[in-house]
Amino acid sequence: LPALNRGSREIALGDHITVFGYPSVGDGFLVITQGSVTSVENANLFESRVPLWYRTDAEISPGSSGGLVVDDSGAFLGIPTMVRSEERTLGRLGGILPFIAVETVLGAYEQGMIPDSVNFTVNNASPTPICYLYVSPSTASEWGADALGDAGTIPSGQSFSIQIPPGIYDVLMQDCDT
Repeated sequence: LPALNRGSREIALGDHITVFGYPSVGDGFLVITQGSVTSVENANLFESRVPLWYRTDAEISPGSSGGLVVDDSGAFLGIPTMVRSEERTLGRLGGILPFIAVETVLGAYEQGMIPDSVNFTVNNASPTPICYLYVSPSTASEWGADALGDAGTIPSGQSFSIQIPPGIYDVLMQDCDT
């Protein structure tokens, strides 16, 4: 592609697309697959109705995630992100994150509509105190420090809150016997 233009038109069912990626099945080489849009899932994002997912019958192999999807004119439509397989029929649909959804979220962030931090609260409804709480981004390779710090424990029936940046996290809680 000599230049990459942002897709500006609405995508419709049956529209032809091309997926570019570097899956392991391509031995490190660029793999290009083609297909059509089989469904469009819309959602409300920050007071705008936008496509949140495109589904496609184009082959998206592991490793093609994060590549790019273009329409017949070469306009950038989105990012291949996931594959769903159906066991009974062995059907397979690829998921594409539309560029317009990414653009909507980035615009909301630039306008201050997305907070820099969120309140994360653990309510201990068990009879056992929680002595260790680890909250780590899902992409991290280590748990990091105990989030309870000076608080020490979360007694039964009590709550504990911390501020964390927005994101996807893994949480590990341990009792005092661990």
